[in-house]
Formats: sequence, C-alpha cells, structure tokens
Amino acid sequence: EALVVDSILTGEADEELPSRSAALGWAGHGDCAVLVGVAPPQVDVDLIRRVARHHDADVLVGVQGARLVVVIGRVITEEESPYSFLDIAGALEPSFGPGHLVLGDPVASVVEASRSAKTALAGFAVAKARRGAPRPARADDLLPERALAGDPIARQQLVGTIYRPLLDHSSD
Repeated sequence: EALVVDSILTGEADEELPSRSAALGWAGHGDCAVLVGVAPPQVDVDLIRRVARHHDADVLVGVQGARLVVVIGRVITEEESPYSFLDIAGALEPSFGPGHLVLGDPVASVVEASRSAKTALAGFAVAKARRGAPRPARADDLLPERALAGDPIARQQLVGTIYRPLLDHSSD
C-alpha cells in the first residue's frame, strides 16, 4: 500500500495502478482526492478505513516521514453519495496529528490521483503562511500562497479563473 501511495505522490503511476489498488481491496471506482497532513505518533489505519467506509469512500493510506497521506476514493453506488470530499476529510481529521491538513483537488480516477497529490502537497507546504487556515483546508483555498511559492498548477489556475475573466471584461 505504501508503494502505491508513493507512486501516486511521485507521479509515477501507470496503467497497473488500478490493478495494484484493487489487489489492496480498493473499491473506489469514481473520483478521488488526496489528503495530506501531519502523521500522529500512532496511525490507526483501521479507524481511518472504518470512517471512510461510513462515508461511502475507500482509502489508501501511507506514512511518509512526518506526513500522513490518505488517497480518498468514492465508492460509486446507484445513488449519489451525500458526502463531499471535504466532508470525508473533516471526518478523517481526528486521525491526523496536530498541524495543517490539506485536501487536494478532486480528480476523475485513481490513475489521475497524482495531480490531486501535487496540489495537496503544494498546499501543505505553504499552509503555515495562511493564518487561521481551516482544518482541513482545500488546496484551492491556498492558491495565492501556492502561486507565490512557485507552484505552476496554482499559477495556471489563477490565470484561468481570475486574470482571464477580468481581462475579458471592460476596464470599469
């Protein structure tokens, strides 16, 4: 499981990622997001899995040094899950140690989870720059801090969502 999470974090995911995840019991077949925070002294992986299942989600858990990384995948059922990724991250919050907790952008599948991991890691790296940042914070809530720290994804997002719409309007 740690190797699968590591391949997601490093962006080295390949076509075999879904089968490796399935071998670990991964039931998430829809969109997913990555949650990054401080690892507590003792990580209770079973509790993290129970909380996720209670919220119609599945997780892959990895500890990397002082960081706890949780890949959250929604388990698709016939009806839409009432839980957002932010709801699931909030429920998982007590399983993390003290400090910042950042939820990456949702992506379509576990194969694309490295993009969510990049935004979560970039947000986690700059979260201390935002006073009173919520726990968990969405990576998008930290776009200015991420862009100032040199995150190219944040810069592209700011240009696309802020600058271009302003440019398209009159100077008034």
